[in-house]
Amino acid sequence: MKTVMLRLRNGWPMPLALQGVFEILQSVVFCLALIALPLIAVYFSGGFLEDSFETILQFAGFVWLLIHGVPVEILNLGPKLTPAR
Repeated sequence: MKTVMLRLRNGWPMPLALQGVFEILQSVVFCLALIALPLIAVYFSGGFLEDSFETILQFAGFVWLLIHGVPVEILNLGPKLTPAR
């Protein structure tokens, strides 16, 4: 009887599927806060030569890949050249 009263007083536990979804969303928000927010702050303070916000988000993606151990090769072709040439 005492365990029933404790359970009713503390509430029912969260279903595992719902807890898993909550933890995934929590980890996504945490990763964005660690990687993208500092880059966005530097972008708005004028610290990058690029004016494209899309380029900054691509750079955040590259940083995320590098943190997870994926080898990334970035080709700096300059403003006039394309990879097709």
